[in-house]
Amino acid sequence: MKTKLLLIAIVSAFAFTSCEIETIDNCQSCKLTYDILNTSSLSSTELDELAVESGWANYDEYFAVTHESPGQYCDSSLTAIENEQNYEDLDQNGTIDILTFWVCQ
Repeated sequence: MKTKLLLIAIVSAFAFTSCEIETIDNCQSCKLTYDILNTSSLSSTELDELAVESGWANYDEYFAVTHESPGQYCDSSLTAIENEQNYEDLDQNGTIDILTFWVCQ
C-alpha cells in the first residue's frame, strides 16, 4: 500500500511539474475600427446615409454591430490581430472604400 501511494505521489509530482503554464502577461484589449480611404468615392456623410437607409443611426453603429466585437487578445493571437488589415469595396465599383484594422491598448 505504501508503495502504491509513493508511486502515485511521484507520478502526480511529475504530471504537475512537467506542464508548462501559459502566462497572460502580454494581453491587450482590442477594438476593430475603420478609416475611409482617400480613394473612396464615398464620404462619411454618404456612409451615414446608407446606414440610415438600412435602419441604423449612422455608419459607426452599423459597423459596430456587423463587425467583430472588441475583446482581449494575448501573445500570438495579439500579434496576429495587430497585423490584420482588411480592405472593403462598399459600393462595389472596383475602388477600395475603407480599411478595417484593430487598435489595441
